[in-house]
Amino acid sequence: MTLARYYDESLLEQIGSALPYHLAASEAHAIVLGECGLVSHEVVREILIALGGIRQNGGALLPKGGHIDDLCTSIEACVTEAVGTQAAGYMHTGRSRNDYFMGIVRMQTRDGLLHLWERVIELQSVLLQRAEEHATTVFPGYTHHVQQAQPVTFGHFLLAHHDALARDVNRLRQARTVTDASPFGAAALAGSRYPIDRRRLAALLGFRDILMNTEDACGSRDFQLQVLASCAILCSSLGRLAESLILYTSHEFNLVELDDSLCGISSIMPQKKNPVALELVEVALADNVGRLTASMITLKGTTLGNSEQTSSCDTRVSEAIATCEWAVSLLTRAVETLRVKATVALDTAQSGLATATDVTDILVLEGGLSFREAHGLVGRAVQAFLATRDACDLRDPAEKRDLVRMVGAAARDVLGRDLDIDDDSLLGALSARQAVLARTVLGATAPDEIQSMLCDSRMRVTRSKADTVQAEALRAEADHRLREAVAQRLRRD
Repeated sequence: MTLARYYDESLLEQIGSALPYHLAASEAHAIVLGECGLVSHEVVREILIALGGIRQNGGALLPKGGHIDDLCTSIEACVTEAVGTQAAGYMHTGRSRNDYFMGIVRMQTRDGLLHLWERVIELQSVLLQRAEEHATTVFPGYTHHVQQAQPVTFGHFLLAHHDALARDVNRLRQARTVTDASPFGAAALAGSRYPIDRRRLAALLGFRDILMNTEDACGSRDFQLQVLASCAILCSSLGRLAESLILYTSHEFNLVELDDSLCGISSIMPQKKNPVALELVEVALADNVGRLTASMITLKGTTLGNSEQTSSCDTRVSEAIATCEWAVSLLTRAVETLRVKATVALDTAQSGLATATDVTDILVLEGGLSFREAHGLVGRAVQAFLATRDACDLRDPAEKRDLVRMVGAAARDVLGRDLDIDDDSLLGALSARQAVLARTVLGATAPDEIQSMLCDSRMRVTRSKADTVQAEALRAEADHRLREAVAQRLRRD
């Protein structure tokens, strides 16, 4: 691999993904050069016509090889071929590849974050839809990985993951706001002695503001670390949901079933249905943490000035956003098509000891014990209960009565008296469905709380959608502003 070949391959990638941004930046710069009187209208017009020709043919005629080592140089060479050295020689007046490429990267990243933001909102909407469907579907809740803890509902479980994504959306929004500041017009690092209107450049290219200090404008990379961190945290949120679903699809859990289109098969074991799509979602986290780590280590060894080391962050950012997009898309499809085995879920939540906490609560609420006393009694009863059997099944009324009897025996041993509570109250507390209904504290599993959270979440998603629509509108408005400015220059005699 020679340096020339490296530049050629890099250029081909840029033409495929970044050409529109490069052309817009050059058009805006040419217009501002004309507006501030540095370049004649005739020269600006010739440059804009040549740039339009490149846009029209999709960059097919852009020169490569030789002294061409990036898209900026290639575009200028193409314009030179079209209008001559004299006119094309004004293109680079008052700018450097430093502010130029930092601006291109920020434009691409800004749009990439908006698209990702929109994809995450789609996943949130699907989670809310499925959460409403399963608002009352009793489901086992787990802590310490796969230790059954307390009954919840599948809707409550999905809402928890929705809320994590809502925070991810906020991080993406903040990262986009930091990214959306223009370095154009800052030149190499010290600014320019030409009267370039940097705010006009920013407006033509749709930036909300400019980076004031020209050295910071050309050298800042913290926005990329913020983007990479947001992407890594997002993938962590996605991975935690994916890992839960991987477990729940297994034969041992058998709580949900993944759609066939998201699964792979075994070449030898005909019964296998492997959750490949969810496994790929988990891979995304490793990839994006690697990109964040590599970028932080790279920047640690650089100064504020531009270099090949700092530029290596550009590719990692675009790859991180792309990775998040396909991971979000896979998980959206998985949740959308997921089949929940409600009967199995209820049986699982009811068969074990997930309602032991509810017995404890009843002893406090109705039996007059302190929580620590009640917790100790129930723990003692559970220990005695399990000592007489290899497994328990609290779907069996006889098993329930046996556990309640042992709670009473524990009270006599520890307190020296019988409990002042009816056995029926304790038997009722062992119902998984009743356990879900009884939890009415704000944000808990009771149906009214589920509906309240659904309503609040829908409103937040609606507001977030409106924000993306506004961002798209502002982007379209800036594109229109630039196209009008170009057209106005081309119309002038």
